[in-house]
Amino acid sequence: MRVLDAGCGVGGFSAALRDANDVIGADINEECLRYLAAKGWPTILFDLEALWPLAPRSFDLVLLGDVLEHLFAISHVISEARRVVKPDGRILVAVPNAGYWRRRLRLLLQGDLGSDLSDHIRYFSPKSLTRVCRSVGLSVDGMRPYSWNSKLDAALPLDIAWGFVARLAV
Repeated sequence: MRVLDAGCGVGGFSAALRDANDVIGADINEECLRYLAAKGWPTILFDLEALWPLAPRSFDLVLLGDVLEHLFAISHVISEARRVVKPDGRILVAVPNAGYWRRRLRLLLQGDLGSDLSDHIRYFSPKSLTRVCRSVGLSVDGMRPYSWNSKLDAALPLDIAWGFVARLAV
């Protein structure tokens, strides 16, 4: 598959796909791209919130892993992902869950969502992400919980899990 890791950072989401696929990392952070290039990864520098300098229908899979919560123009970003993915391709979106049980408890007891979200400008629940995707003509094929650091958190019900991954159908 030809895979675009949009907002790739240091390649955490796409690392496991590299052996069997053609993975390209895209990010606005030049330092991250230099790090990946030094490891032999093909990269491209651009702002996800601008027009993507990529041909339409040129990828089988577009990954947006823990990136949407850092952006303002999420409808544009998802639309651009839709534009560059092939008609039979997929888009995978991973976001931290605003409804994570520890965040809910902290909000109730301390009145804030916690420092782990300090650089996040947007928050998502499964319902809010579904709404955004539908607004740009995409349907959500499925969702599942995930966590970077805890098998227990990844095994929680979707609405209270640490984060979730949504598979979008074009």
